[in-house]
Order: sequence, then structure tokens, then C-alpha cells
Amino acid sequence: MTIAIIILSVLLVVIILVAVLKKSISKEDYNDPFLSESCNIKMKDKYLNDSEYYFFRFVSSHLEENFYILPKVGVDNLVEPQNYDLRQYNAIKAKYVDFVIFDSVTQKPVVAIDLVERSVSSKNPYFDKDISASLKMINLPIWTKYVEKFYVWPELKVEIEKYTKTKEQDSVEKSNANTENKDEIKN
Repeated sequence: MTIAIIILSVLLVVIILVAVLKKSISKEDYNDPFLSESCNIKMKDKYLNDSEYYFFRFVSSHLEENFYILPKVGVDNLVEPQNYDLRQYNAIKAKYVDFVIFDSVTQKPVVAIDLVERSVSSKNPYFDKDISASLKMINLPIWTKYVEKFYVWPELKVEIEKYTKTKEQDSVEKSNANTENKDEIKN
């Protein structure tokens, strides 16, 4: 009988300890200042700066319907670790690219865009080596585009089509052009 009482007492003490420990590490009582209500943060006035917003709106309004552009895309949303190797993945976890153009049908990224302000320091624009290496591993090209006061769609279209046109589309257009040239020669 005394052994049963000892076992029940130990069990009761363990249950009480677990309950106390569980309560002491709950988020409400956690003493981390980041989780407290008095955390010193505020909402940004704008998600994109003026240059980024203008570029985004301009390209969005002109892109063909089978493509779309998203701003500030996390690199960790474009790649995933293989073989549970998180070292490289953790190096890019909090990093992003300014813009990414995606294929609407496949939802695959077509090109990452690094929008660079024109300044003295941007003569040799710096692009994060971890981001660059990650995007290279998945064969995603990076287009460095300097901020302009005004964009001209035909010029931007030519640049964007370098990435959005497939080889099949190029060969179809070339064969159509050759057919038109032959028709002109006959006439």
C-alpha cells in the first residue's frame, strides 16, 4: 500500500511540474521584448519606394497576359533545399529580389529583376553573392535595370522579351518573317 501511495505521489508531483512548466513558457508570459505588446515597431508608410512603385505599375500594365510581375520576392520562395541541406538555404532565407516576372500558366519564375538607383555607387551595382549563386543554381537569370525617370515600353519590352520569349516563339517569328520576305520578293 505504501508503494502505491509513493507512486501516486510521484505521479502527482510530475503532473504538477509539467503544468507549471507549460504555463511558465507560454507565449503570453514569455519575457522576450519582441513578443511584448510594447514592441517598438510601426507599419511602413509604403511597401515600395517611389521608383519601385513606378516601375512595378508601368511593367504590370504592359506585360502580356501570360506573365505577371511581383515585387520583393523572397529568394526562399523561389528555391528549396535539397537533401535536407539547410546551410545554403539559411543564407538566403531573409533575402529578396526587387521583382520577379512569372509565367502565368506554370507559375515558374522567368527572370529576377534588380532595380538599381542611378548614383555614383551604382556604376558597379552590387548584387548579393548568396542570392546570385542561388538563382544561378536554378537557372533563373538576373536582369539589372537602372531606375529611369520615364520608361518607354518598346525599349523595356525588348529587354523583357529576352527572358519571356521561348525559343519556339523565336523560330516561329523568324519563319513568319522569312515567309513575308519571300512574298515581298515575289511581288
